[in-house]
Amino acid sequence: MVGGVAGARLPRNWTWVRRSVAGLVLASCLDSRSSAEEPLSLDQALLLARTANALLPVARLDVDLRREGVREANGRLLPRFSVEAAFRYAPPGATYNLAETVNEEQLQVFGSVPIYEGGALRAGIAAANARLSSAAARYRVAERELDFEVRSRFAETARMESEVRFRTEGIERLRRYLTGIRERRAAGQGVAADALKAEVRLATEEAALVDAQRRRDEARLVLNDLLGRDPMAALVIAPLPALEPPPAPTGEPWSGAPDLSQAAADLAAAVANIRIARAARIPRIDLSADAGLLGTGVSDQPPGDGFAHRLRDDVGASIGVSLSWTFWDWLYRPRLAAAELAERRARAQQLVVRRQARLGWERATVGRVALYRRMQVLERTLPMARDSYLMAESLYRGGAGTALEVLDAFTAWIGAENALADALFAYRVAEAQAIRWSTP
Repeated sequence: MVGGVAGARLPRNWTWVRRSVAGLVLASCLDSRSSAEEPLSLDQALLLARTANALLPVARLDVDLRREGVREANGRLLPRFSVEAAFRYAPPGATYNLAETVNEEQLQVFGSVPIYEGGALRAGIAAANARLSSAAARYRVAERELDFEVRSRFAETARMESEVRFRTEGIERLRRYLTGIRERRAAGQGVAADALKAEVRLATEEAALVDAQRRRDEARLVLNDLLGRDPMAALVIAPLPALEPPPAPTGEPWSGAPDLSQAAADLAAAVANIRIARAARIPRIDLSADAGLLGTGVSDQPPGDGFAHRLRDDVGASIGVSLSWTFWDWLYRPRLAAAELAERRARAQQLVVRRQARLGWERATVGRVALYRRMQVLERTLPMARDSYLMAESLYRGGAGTALEVLDAFTAWIGAENALADALFAYRVAEAQAIRWSTP
């Protein structure tokens, strides 16, 4: 388990620097070309989000914080030094009793190093390293979540632009159809009811177009915010690449998800905390030493003694080994029980995360297969639905069809367009979900 945690490494700072520089360059390019509104590709959006999003720096700072914790844990094994100095003097003839004890001079260097603490120090280093690995994995989880959100919102923006496009086309068709009805009515034909039906359907489609434009603008606002840009900034996205058949699932790619690395690191930290709690019952041995000047004050020196004589007598050094053993502590049992419960919780959480990663990846895999088949059916159906509408409209113009047949064919055509757009968007989301749960 610990070996698995140690294998989870954080990208070096140089990688972050390169991404940041690339993101700044990309951001400057976007600002310079905003007037031209050149399309933004998905790869550019992902790079910009990783360098300019507001959430990733928080996770990155957490990694830096845990790295300092590792340095602190290693520093507990090293000697600690301190300097103490004091000078106490009371003039002869003082009337208070403290005059006999305050005549003292002190200048000493103290050093101490732990020799044995029942494994608590080594366990502390293991816990600190595990927390660093957990923070590193949590940073990668944040990256994967951000990538998923960018891919999903990018696909949503493309889906809403597609809906705006085909609804606009449909409205133009309805307007031409309504114009033909009005011309026939002006010629004296009894088509007033047909004109009324067409006008109602046209108004309904115009309202649906306004709603589609609203959802497209909202998707752009969210995508701009994910990219670290002004939400109201202009944004034109490039077309997404053509879909490819979903690959056949092989192996267990979900087992490399960073969520599992984070859960394993949290479990390793919990195990180390148990070792730390148990070390409180084990004797502790410390080595200490001091060197310096410690002697009586000026008023207590015999007459005729000079500074050199006093310095010779007062300078010295000492070394000692201390043993401490806490054999009874009311806090020991609760602390150990809490550490053991935390370990059980971390182990249970690891199982939950493992099942979640597997379920997320398998759902995305199964969903991609079903959605791809659905899109194949809808892609064959869409041209037929469009031709059916054109045929119904042509028959109506020739006097062999009814307005109801025209509007029904129009509904089928727009419904097929909308169903294909929904299926394509759902496939893109499932694809992003599969990447989310299979990327280390």
